[in-house]
Amino acid sequence: MFGSRVMRVIVLILFVCASVGCDSASGDKITKGESLKESQAVSQVVTQKEPDLQLLKSRSKERWSMMIKRDFDAVYAYLSPERRKFLSVAGFKQTIGNSIEWQSVEIKSASVDGKKGEVEVLINYRPLIPGMPMDEGFSIPETLTEKWYWDGSNWWYAEEAGKGLKS
Repeated sequence: MFGSRVMRVIVLILFVCASVGCDSASGDKITKGESLKESQAVSQVVTQKEPDLQLLKSRSKERWSMMIKRDFDAVYAYLSPERRKFLSVAGFKQTIGNSIEWQSVEIKSASVDGKKGEVEVLINYRPLIPGMPMDEGFSIPETLTEKWYWDGSNWWYAEEAGKGLKS
């Protein structure tokens, strides 16, 4: 009983932080070296009934923060529970690879249509090619459109097999 009350308070705090934007990064841009506060950890639990645009943007931003840090265990947690039933963490990490260094991401736009969401992100990355030195300031910009879906309680990244940039 006591644990249930504590969990409700934690969920309420996380919801308020997600709603008002308690992150340390300004705006919707994250660059390498920045981090999100504990209140925006990947284990964030949300108990909303309706899809929320700000929460969608926050989830995408958090996911990319973990990609930049190369914390692929945390990135894996953004996949839907259904997807994780069929894809192990080790299998997921194999799909990511290690030939890209993500440097920054900016949320350009986001939209919600029922239980479907799309987030357009501008990423800057640097290819990591063995034996080919790259200037530290070199980066390639690319705009991606992420697909997300609402399961009644949270937004989940809808990974498309074989799509997107592999690091």
